[in-house]
Amino acid sequence: MLQSALYLEGFNPGSFDSIFGKGTESALSKFQKAKKITADKKAGKATFTKLLAA
Repeated sequence: MLQSALYLEGFNPGSFDSIFGKGTESALSKFQKAKKITADKKAGKATFTKLLAA
């Protein structure tokens, strides 16, 4: 779900393999920086709130 949401927001995590690897981590960090969320590379509440906002 995380990889798909990042991809739909324009942050390519690489392959959709359900593994939190380097590609997902990089995409997550870039997303967090772009949305002005603490770029801790963890998919916490603030990150999912921004990812899933309408």
